[in-house]
Amino acid sequence: MKNKIIIYGSGSMALIAYYNFREFSDFEVIAFTLDPELIKLNTFENLPVIPFNLVEKKFRPREFYMFVAIGYIQQNQIREAKYTEAKEKKYRLINFIHPSVSMFSDLRLGDNCFISANTSIQPKVIMKNNIVIGDNCCIGHNSKIGNNCYIGGGTAIAGNVNIGKNVFTGKNATLRDNINIGSDCIIGAGVTMLKNANPGEVYISPEPIKYPFNNEGLI
Repeated sequence: MKNKIIIYGSGSMALIAYYNFREFSDFEVIAFTLDPELIKLNTFENLPVIPFNLVEKKFRPREFYMFVAIGYIQQNQIREAKYTEAKEKKYRLINFIHPSVSMFSDLRLGDNCFISANTSIQPKVIMKNNIVIGDNCCIGHNSKIGNNCYIGGGTAIAGNVNIGKNVFTGKNATLRDNINIGSDCIIGAGVTMLKNANPGEVYISPEPIKYPFNNEGLI
C-alpha cells in the first residue's frame, strides 16, 4: 500500500509535483492544501484543497506526509515560510527524485527537495533542505547547495562550488569550479559565472546589476 502525501500549493509547481509523484513514486497524493485566503476552488486535479490552518486536523501528521510545492516567488521566501510551518505542524516532508537522475550513494540530501528528470549529480555533493533542481542540470563533485535554493533547468554547476541559501539560477546558467555564490543571489538565465558572487547580488550578465529586480515565480 502506498504512503499518503499532501501537497502544499495549487499552481504550476504543485501540478508538476503531483504528476511526478503520481507517475514515478511510491506515494499517493490524496489532497492539496493552501492558506485559506488563497483557495479559489475546493478541488485541484480532482482532489480536495484543504485550508492549511486546518490540514492537521483532517490529516494527522503521524499518518500522512507532506511536500511543499512552491517555486521561486519572492526569492524562495514563500517556500521557505511554508516549509517551516509544515515542520512546525510535525509533518514529515519528503523528497522527490526522478528515476532518470544519475547520482552517487554519498549524496547528502535534506528534506522537501525536488530533483527533476535527467539531472546528473557527481560524488560528494551536499544539498540541504527545501531545494528545487530543474531538469537536465549537472551538479559537480564536492559542491554544496544551501537551503531553499531554486536551480533552474539546464544549470551547470562545476566542482567545488558553494551556493548559499535562497539562491535562484535561471535556465542554462553556468557556474565555474571553485567559486562561492552568496545567499539570496539571483543568477539569470544563460549567465556564466566565473567569479564569486556576494550575498544579494543579481546577475543578468557577468557583472551584478544595481537596481531592484522583480523576481516573480511559481506558486
